[in-house]
Order: sequence, then structure tokens, then C-alpha cells
Amino acid sequence: MLDFIGMWEQAKDELEGMWASLDTTKSAAQASDAIKRYAGTPENANMVAAIEKARKGAEPVVLAPPAPIAPQPVTEELDLFEDTTSDNSVIPAEEASVLAPQGETTQPPATSPRVITPPVQDVEVAVVEEETVAEPEVVDVTLTGWSNLAGLESADNHVDSIGIFTMPYGVVADGGITLSGKKMDVKKDHNLTKDSTFENVDTSKAYKKVDGTTYKRQDYTSDELFSKAIYSGFYGAAKKSVSGFDKLTDEQVEIIVDIGYNAGPKAYKWNDIDTLSTELQKKEADRTITNLTEFTKNFAASSKFGAGLLRRRSVMANKVLGDTDQIAYIEQGNDVEGTTTFSMKRSDGTTVRSWDKSTTSVNAYPTGKPVITIDGERKASY
Repeated sequence: MLDFIGMWEQAKDELEGMWASLDTTKSAAQASDAIKRYAGTPENANMVAAIEKARKGAEPVVLAPPAPIAPQPVTEELDLFEDTTSDNSVIPAEEASVLAPQGETTQPPATSPRVITPPVQDVEVAVVEEETVAEPEVVDVTLTGWSNLAGLESADNHVDSIGIFTMPYGVVADGGITLSGKKMDVKKDHNLTKDSTFENVDTSKAYKKVDGTTYKRQDYTSDELFSKAIYSGFYGAAKKSVSGFDKLTDEQVEIIVDIGYNAGPKAYKWNDIDTLSTELQKKEADRTITNLTEFTKNFAASSKFGAGLLRRRSVMANKVLGDTDQIAYIEQGNDVEGTTTFSMKRSDGTTVRSWDKSTTSVNAYPTGKPVITIDGERKASY
């Protein structure tokens, strides 16, 4: 009897050890199944089911081999966060307790399924400022005005009628020009004449300031573009300074802009320019020669150069004068000592308008003789 009881106890211990071993195996199986689900192979999460089946006396546990992974197509460019599909499966509480460290309790997730979110990084973008010089964008009227101006100015370097060194298309630079490597004042002391070759004159660093903007010759590929850019600058200055500018016709605007281009930006501050603008807005029959030609008085008082400057103003005046009042030439003569009279004459010799200028220069031209024609032909001393 005692032997039977001893055998029973021994068998019981062996069975308890076997079931304990199976429980341990089951725990490991639960962990394995959970890992496989999160690894994306839920078809292999079958260990727990197999062990339960074995404990009930069924066939031995045979684990299925992992399913083969189909090869994925390779693309030329992969985006790290292109596929953000989340694993929406939820770990059962029983399996979660197996994965949790000892001494900790794990609660079922109370939040929505996890979503992989790419990290947010502060990216500093370096902005490189590249200096580019665009060819001037100008409105049609500006180009028209410049084209008409080009017909009045030389396309080469030259010395004008009053001895100022002038770049192509009438540009009188404010600085940057050298003569034989030395800084040159374009208005005096350069000893250049209309017969000079100008081969020792360097205009590549020339610049012109218009209404706060500096135009540099080196920023343009040709003298023509440089001149057009400057002309556009005068257009903007006139638009800003001259009253009623936007009410003028294209031809009238051209006159206003050219006055500044030839005389400098300060010309747009002359009261005479506002007078001209106001007069041009009237009906043609209501305009007067006095108001249309008032601006022509703005030229330097010199018997040597005054006629040439007045001739340039007269060219613009002819654009607003009627056919019977067109100026044909400029005359100058002394009325009294120290005063020279400059007159704008019609082709029949009658006077359109005249100006008295104080000057101590000797007058070499007798009254009644043209000094310079409207086309720029200068007469020698009589």
C-alpha cells in the first residue's frame, strides 16, 4: 500500500512539472505570437493555439514554417516616409502582460492606433543673393521717346557744342570716366575737341545718377542699353515730379522726359515745366506760344555756347508748336553792353521767342545772322 502511495505521489509530481513546463512554454508562445503580429506576419502567430491543442491530447505541436516574403519592386527613388500605413492591431491584455517587464502592470491601450510620424526638424535655408542686372523694361512711350532722341544724338563718344564730353546717345556721365588712366572731368580741363579720336578715354566705369538711382555702364552690355536705362529713369522721375503727367499724350510725355534727359533731373523742378504740362492739357486752340516756350529760357548764359543750348530746347518746343510757328534757327546779338539776346526764329526771320542773358563774353555774331540752325549746323563767325 505504501509502495502504491509513493508511486502515486511520484507520478503526480511528474505531471505537475510537465504542466508547469507547458505553462512556461505557453507564456513564451504568447510572447512569440505577439512579436510576430507586430512584425507583420500574423499568419505565424500560432504557437499558443498549437500548445493548447497539444495539452488536450491531440497531435504533437508542429509549427508552420514562416511564409516566404515576396520580393518588393525597387524604385529609383525611395521616400523614407512615403508609406505611413500603421499597424492597427491591438495587443491582447494577456499577451501584453507577457511582454511587460516584471513588476509592472500593463493596461490595454486607451488611445487610437499608433501612427508613425516623421520627426520635425528646423531646416535653415540659406538664401544666396545673386546680383543680376536685367535689361531695362520700359513702356512703349519711353522707347519711342528714346528712339526719337537717338536721332538727335551721336551714337559715338563726342564733345558737344559747349565742350562737354558726351557718351553715345547724349549721356553725360556724373563720374567714372578716365583719360589716359586718370580721372577726367567731362565738363572742363580735358582738352578734348570734336576732332579727338577718344582712344584714350575709358567709359567702362561711367555712372549716372537719376532721382536717387545710380546707373553703371558696367552693368549693361552696350551703350544703347545704358542710355535706355537712364532714359527710363528720367521717365520715372518726370512721372513723379511733373503735375498732370498722366494726363499727357505720348508725344507730350516725350517732350517732358527729354527736357530732363538733356538738362538734368533738376529740370523737373522748374516751374516752367508745370506750366508746359498744364498748357498741353488745354485744347490746341487755347494754347499760347508764351506758355508753350517758357521752358526754353533755361539755358546757360554764354555767347559761345548759349545758342547751342537754346537750339536743343527749340527742338523740343517745335514738337508742341504749330506748323506756322516752327523754329528754324537761333540768332544772337548785343542790344546793350553786357547783355546778349538769343532769339528763336522762324524760317521767314520773324521771332517766335527771345531771351536776354547777361554775359561779359564778346559777341561775334551780328544781329540778323543765324548762329546755329535747328538741325545743328553751326555757322562760323561772320
